[in-house]
Amino acid sequence: MKVQVYHSIVEPITTYGAECWQLTSKIENQLKAAEMDFLRRSSRVSKLDYIRNDMIRERVYKIPLWI
Repeated sequence: MKVQVYHSIVEPITTYGAECWQLTSKIENQLKAAEMDFLRRSSRVSKLDYIRNDMIRERVYKIPLWI
């Protein structure tokens, strides 16, 4: 549910003015960092836990087996 909220509300707000931005690698990295910060917070994982970003993405975007 939190991922759906992120994609429907948070992501459009952060990229609202993206049409007039010149997308540089610095801005792209900042957007990716903001996404990972949200995913870490929503899965209740601290950076001090030393869990890789790939593992967090697998946890968050996992498709339930019963669907």
